Amino acid sequence: MGLHPQEPPWSERYPELVRILEFHPDLPTGTTFEGNVAVNCAKLLNLGGKKEELQFSKIGKNLEYKEGGFFVAPEKLDFRLRDDAPFLKELPAFQRCDFAKIGLYKDEDRPSLPIEAELKRNVDPGQDSRNDADPLNTK
Repeated sequence: MGLHPQEPPWSERYPELVRILEFHPDLPTGTTFEGNVAVNCAKLLNLGGKKEELQFSKIGKNLEYKEGGFFVAPEKLDFRLRDDAPFLKELPAFQRCDFAKIGLYKDEDRPSLPIEAELKRNVDPGQDSRNDADPLNTK
């Protein structure tokens, strides 16, 4: 089993991928990075490498803020966006996250949730995102 971008459902949902390996498969072809908002981030986008490697990519309008204040109640872990967040006017196509749909939840594909012990049993003990990731994007 594998991903076959030339066949449905991939070819129907992502028609731009059908011929992706025929034209510079070594470069990020058709990649778009725009409409993003970063708050208190050391560096929004790390464009390492040579400029010509990005010739088939689009780097659009992205916004950076040193401080936030855009969330309803972050102290209560309520990260819904406030309606007066300034970037909503600057990036009208910005899509809000539906925080109710982040993580595991019951739906037609998952009628029940696994118990916590089962989840812990399936975790790779060698993986620790606190040490493996660079959450502040400083590297």
